[in-house]
Amino acid sequence: MEVRDYRCCMCPQMDVNENICPAGPGKSRETKCDFVVVWMDQRGWKYKVMGDLAGTFKGRYQDDKHSGTFCWHGMRQMERRERFDQAQEDLNRYAKSKGWHPVEN
Repeated sequence: MEVRDYRCCMCPQMDVNENICPAGPGKSRETKCDFVVVWMDQRGWKYKVMGDLAGTFKGRYQDDKHSGTFCWHGMRQMERRERFDQAQEDLNRYAKSKGWHPVEN
């Protein structure tokens, strides 16, 4: 799967944490989003963008010993962003530079 650095310019889900691209004009069915992805490194740790109580967004990680919604920690190398898409762009660029791969559901 090729992951985009930026969201499609005509996406109806701007700044939404949704990994399904809906059907619409010129598109007959739903597909997986190629921008909003969860990444995994060589150790099996997962990385994704999550919001916080202040309403900002940042990349977070979860080690291979946990799953689900538990034990997600903020990545120190990621800045807090006002918009979800900005934080996802940061994470996608960082993950590609590290050689991580997207998690397939």
